[in-house]
Amino acid sequence: MGQDNKLMVSAQALEKTYELGKIKVIVIKNINLEIQRAKFVFICGPSGPGKTTLNIISGVDRPTKGKINRCREDLTEKNGDFLADWKP
Repeated sequence: MGQDNKLMVSAQALEKTYELGKIKVIVIKNINLEIQRAKFVFICGPSGPGKTTLNIISGVDRPTKGKINRCREDLTEKNGDFLADWKP
């Protein structure tokens, strides 16, 4: 995945897992994504494959694994205070 200055969002090897007692539920696994500035992206599909979980690219939730870069900021390395005040 390139670090082009036209790149708005970059996600590498994202995974989100929830634990329900002793059971681990992998909601998304190994997602790689690049979105250029001024582009519109629409994600569609049947209920259940993890479309809503991809909200993690916004920074409101954290992936279990992987990296998220928005506007050349590595969101996976930032704390909650930074994310609460962050305006790209």
